[in-house]
Amino acid sequence: MLVGEDERTFCRLPVWKRVIIMLGGPFMNLVIAVVMFAVVLCGFGVQQSSTTIGSVNECLLPAGSERQECAPSDPAAPGAEASIQPGDTLVSINGAEIETWQQATHMIRTSPGEPLSIVVDRNGSLETL
Repeated sequence: MLVGEDERTFCRLPVWKRVIIMLGGPFMNLVIAVVMFAVVLCGFGVQQSSTTIGSVNECLLPAGSERQECAPSDPAAPGAEASIQPGDTLVSINGAEIETWQQATHMIRTSPGEPLSIVVDRNGSLETL
């Protein structure tokens, strides 16, 4: 240490200055966290369910299957069999208007094995599947 610099050491600062300096690190960590959350939420958004179809599986694969591709022997998925396409928006199922994805999944799950009449909005025109 240089001669005459002893009074500038951290331990010789008043307590209030030492507290401010020590709180600087944790405070900046909080500021960085808030900025990062803002970037993620504003830049990418939060996943929300919608009545617009994002993707349709071509076939049904067993739950433990490691395959990613459909084989000719695999049964067709109900959505693909009904000609549902990505981008379709569900309008009604069996005449009941669909407003939420939860409502649609409830109606589909409560009618296993039954054919359902599904109306979709495909590129501005209504189609019954």
